[in-house]
Amino acid sequence: MEKQPAGSDEQTHAIAFHRYPESFAAARKRNRQLLFIAGPTNSGKTYAAFRELMGATHGIYLAPLRLMAAEFWDRLKSEGISCSLVTGEERIIDPQARYISSTIEMLAPEADHDVAVIDEVQMIADKDRGWAWTQAIVGVNARRVILVGSADSEPVVRALAERLGESLEIVRTERLTPLEVASHPYHPKQRLEAGTAVISFSRRDVLHWKQTLGGADCAAIYGALSPEVRRNESRRFASGEARAVSATDAIGMGLNLPVKTIVFTTLEKWDGTEEITLSDSAIRQIAGRAGRYGMHESGVVTAMDWDDLKKIQHALHMPPKSLPVVAPIAPHLAMLRVLSAQSGRRDLVSLLEEFAALPEEEGLFRKADVSAMRELASMIAEIRLPLESQFTLCVCPIDIKEKRHVRQWLHWVDSVAERIPSPLPHCRFYSPEGATSSSEKLYYAEAQVRLLAAYRWMHHRLPLLFPDADEAAAVSHETNAFISNSLRLRVGKNCGTCGKPLRSNSRGAQCGRCYRLQFAEEEDE
Repeated sequence: MEKQPAGSDEQTHAIAFHRYPESFAAARKRNRQLLFIAGPTNSGKTYAAFRELMGATHGIYLAPLRLMAAEFWDRLKSEGISCSLVTGEERIIDPQARYISSTIEMLAPEADHDVAVIDEVQMIADKDRGWAWTQAIVGVNARRVILVGSADSEPVVRALAERLGESLEIVRTERLTPLEVASHPYHPKQRLEAGTAVISFSRRDVLHWKQTLGGADCAAIYGALSPEVRRNESRRFASGEARAVSATDAIGMGLNLPVKTIVFTTLEKWDGTEEITLSDSAIRQIAGRAGRYGMHESGVVTAMDWDDLKKIQHALHMPPKSLPVVAPIAPHLAMLRVLSAQSGRRDLVSLLEEFAALPEEEGLFRKADVSAMRELASMIAEIRLPLESQFTLCVCPIDIKEKRHVRQWLHWVDSVAERIPSPLPHCRFYSPEGATSSSEKLYYAEAQVRLLAAYRWMHHRLPLLFPDADEAAAVSHETNAFISNSLRLRVGKNCGTCGKPLRSNSRGAQCGRCYRLQFAEEEDE
């Protein structure tokens, strides 16, 4: 067969943004029906979606968090219903299961389902992960696709349905319990009421408020914690063992917690580039977790100063502002193969640059930011690896901010290139009985669990080259027990300048580096 010239219609269509839906052949062959259940938090929309899913012959639940996927999996198991759990680091497959509970990035578009539920659909607007919602909405191979989310995402959902030529039904839900804004700010010297969630937006602040407001009587939930520890902390709060929980905005993503009162410590958040003020939509999403239906008659939301309290009042009384009608897309392997055929390049970093340079038409689909993947790809550009191997390595959930993790990942790259099995990374032993109040030790334990999670992720893709998954799971379990027990104690403090954990014997409010930098600046002045 004659090689097709670069720029031919078939190749161009494979990567043109307006042809993105056609890259999911299985979904396009189905006569799919879309249902959007739109409403605020605590309005029963997820419950309604689950009821329909449970009436299907087989189906899948796609969650934004591993914790939520595990919660649904637990719920079905407790009711004697078999279900498989699929996340980046964990696959618990029941061959007899009719249902799958999965994190959204783990969707296999070719797998056949009767009904699919896609939760928190407003996350399509997220600058880092929104592509996964676009991929799921466009690509899940199901007869009936149920989208669950806030009403502000209706315009983009309508635009996607119209673009796909698929029928769309919209069901709107109303909040089941009233939500009140407190008449005055919360003062840190007040004792926290049982069922209170204190919201901040960094690990440092979550631990600070845990220590300041509750100590051992306050659970903690933040992104650096493994799903297992977050689950344990959620259980502590749900059971009443901990009166309150200090948490990040992950609590706004549907975590099943009996929250009565939400306290915002701030409305400012670092978005990875700059400090931003929470949008009205984000405030409503988080605040709406107060007043869990069936547990509390109403919910209360407050802040720690008058200005923030006024902003919250404004956000809750303003009509929802629609999300941008934009669906971000990230390159999948088939698209990269086409780019490779066109350009003659086989290194992933060049292909990602080709993707970033593709012209965008005004329309629904837009390029997602792939800079994080490109950063990893640039480190291995000179190593001869098949495109599939490069792609697998560069979507591995490695923590690129941790130098040890990057060094370990480069060893994994060598293992894949040389086809030599890679053993479990060297790990520090953390005894569950050796709980610590040191924020620094807690930090390194959390980092170790993330590295082991990345190893387990690699195992699920290349099991012969990453064979020690069981050992990784065992070490993770011990380290998670250490972290869980440590969070029951008062944890240590962090540097007031950079946020790095201070040593347990530190007497100052800054780490040595920040203190020296400040001293040098004062001398210069």
